[in-house]
Amino acid sequence: VLEEMVKAAVAAGVLPRARKAQVVEALLAREQRGSTGMGRGIAIPHAKIAGLRAHAGVVARSLAGIDFRAVDGERVHV
Repeated sequence: VLEEMVKAAVAAGVLPRARKAQVVEALLAREQRGSTGMGRGIAIPHAKIAGLRAHAGVVARSLAGIDFRAVDGERVHV
């Protein structure tokens, strides 16, 4: 899911294609430290990437929900 979101950011032009792998790796590393699943169906995956000059974000939705190890144990939809 994180890779799909980063791919969308690259396609939208808010993230350089050359940094795609680095961003995915940083997001995965952040999730290993602790889930960004906040509960109530919401997760906010994030990471600091050295050398990027601007913030970038993507909002994604899953009708089925994704097991994001959220604090409330519920699936994440946004």
